[in-house]
Amino acid sequence: MVILDRIALIGMLLGVSFIIQPWWNEGLRVGFFVTLIFTVLHIITSHRVGASAEDM
Repeated sequence: MVILDRIALIGMLLGVSFIIQPWWNEGLRVGFFVTLIFTVLHIITSHRVGASAEDM
């Protein structure tokens, strides 16, 4: 789960970079959805990592 959490953070960074770039007209739309998807993934994985740490 830690690997998925890292991937989610990298995906959010990628989505934000799509949003702020000035060269691609559809970057705002794609960046928004990429950021949204990876934010949801990060929320899910961070809760799962936190729950598994409490079990130990």
